[in-house]
Amino acid sequence: MLVTCEAILGRGKEHAKWQATSGVSYKLHRNFHVTKAVMDNWLFYKETCPKSVISENENTIVFTDDIPCSYLSQLMERDGVVVEESESKFIFKFETDGSLKAADVLSYVLQRLEKRFTILMESLSD
Repeated sequence: MLVTCEAILGRGKEHAKWQATSGVSYKLHRNFHVTKAVMDNWLFYKETCPKSVISENENTIVFTDDIPCSYLSQLMERDGVVVEESESKFIFKFETDGSLKAADVLSYVLQRLEKRFTILMESLSD
């Protein structure tokens, strides 16, 4: 597929809502599958990062780093831990300058993206 794009200078009326956001970032959704029999201090991570526990059974416990917990980065290169990164799920973060609520900015962005993707799909079908 070949895509040709053109940048056009916009006006404040069109882009004013975007000025309320700053510090935009994203990362891949990531799960840590810990085998309890191999990693003996798994209970430390469960107690230190309780909100990061997704599931648990008698053999394994699964953590996610979607909810920040600084200790989970220690699991990256440990024996008994399988790190699963999703290529289709992303965690987006952004800050606002206070002029709009984060929920209002997100709502506007989603509506705007839907309109732009519709225009893109219509132009591709022509």
